[in-house]
Amino acid sequence: MRYFVNLAVSCTAEQIEMIQAELAMRGFDTFLDKNEESFETSTLEGEADTSDLEELASRYNFSYVQTRVEEENWNAIWESSFEPIVVSGQCVVRAEFHESFGNFPYEIVITPKMAFGTGHHETTRLVMEYLLAFPPYRKRVLDTGCGTAILGMLAHKMGADEVIGIDNDSNATENALANCALNATPMQIHLGTASILSESEKFDVVIANITREILIEEMPIYSRLLHIGGTLLLSGFYDTDVPMLIKAAQTHNLIFVGHKSLEEWAAIKLTKV
Repeated sequence: MRYFVNLAVSCTAEQIEMIQAELAMRGFDTFLDKNEESFETSTLEGEADTSDLEELASRYNFSYVQTRVEEENWNAIWESSFEPIVVSGQCVVRAEFHESFGNFPYEIVITPKMAFGTGHHETTRLVMEYLLAFPPYRKRVLDTGCGTAILGMLAHKMGADEVIGIDNDSNATENALANCALNATPMQIHLGTASILSESEKFDVVIANITREILIEEMPIYSRLLHIGGTLLLSGFYDTDVPMLIKAAQTHNLIFVGHKSLEEWAAIKLTKV
């Protein structure tokens, strides 16, 4: 039996991210956005800590309905809501149950066991647009906070020599490995954060689509991991956060190159000097 919790959220998009992060820490491993103010989340029965849901709901001011459904019914819900997307006219992202499009340079298949990163969220799309604009051909790439590994897989499909993915959520790393196998894109996937990488590790491209607070905290690590002239792609924050990220980056020899925005979300490109 799959334990399924439906949340009707009345708060900002930023708070929704925080709620999902807290639920993930409690063992919820699947998130399905319904609209700007609601999403559904689930986990295998017995694997999540639901003891403080009332306290969490009170703290963030949301209501929720708790139900149990069979696992195949959850998959049916996910499948009915997932639509293929096309990014920059070059890359299609679809699920296994969709027919292959066959007419795009790149195709990525995502399984219904969702970690973050199906291409539907603005931040994921923005980083994909950056990758598609400058192919990471023959580059060594790090995808930190990799989620489903969608960004690392795209880099690999575009000719990267080596791609390493890291995520501090074991559900995400398991899903990333499954997606890599499904897409025939060999990647090294590690559980943890960028800080676990040794001083000798160097990359041509570092991708971090996380949250503003973590990006600022880990900025010196990203700088250390980059070759001189290497590229840092950051997303996971709002357009209004761009000046703060640029300022934090400059103190670690990371120079602002440009930024993209979609809705209220943003991504920035920096280079190591």
